[in-house]
Amino acid sequence: MSRRDTPAAVLPNNGLGAWGRDDMMAIAAVRYCIGRMTYITGDCSEWLLQQWQNIRPSARAVIQRDIDEAFARDDEARESGDSYRPLGCDCDRAEWQKVRELWAPSAEVTGDDLAKRPR
Repeated sequence: MSRRDTPAAVLPNNGLGAWGRDDMMAIAAVRYCIGRMTYITGDCSEWLLQQWQNIRPSARAVIQRDIDEAFARDDEARESGDSYRPLGCDCDRAEWQKVRELWAPSAEVTGDDLAKRPR
């Protein structure tokens, strides 16, 4: 097998971690999944909860910022009655809340409180 045919994970000194350079693929996955309204939201949330301690602190900080900013945009959209919600439907938002609790326990209102908000 030539060097060109060798998988990146076994190339010497390539500087890539399990999720790419500086865990960029973990950041990219979260950015892709935020706002989706499909199974991928739950899969991403579950994966993040399982792998959080294995992701570099610098990448965790970016993911945390991205999710917190998405919550702020989603809150604004819900308060103004927008049909577009940056975190998706209530079930998608609930999945992101599970992740958010890694750094901000009790930062979110309950699902009942969300249902009571004016639309």
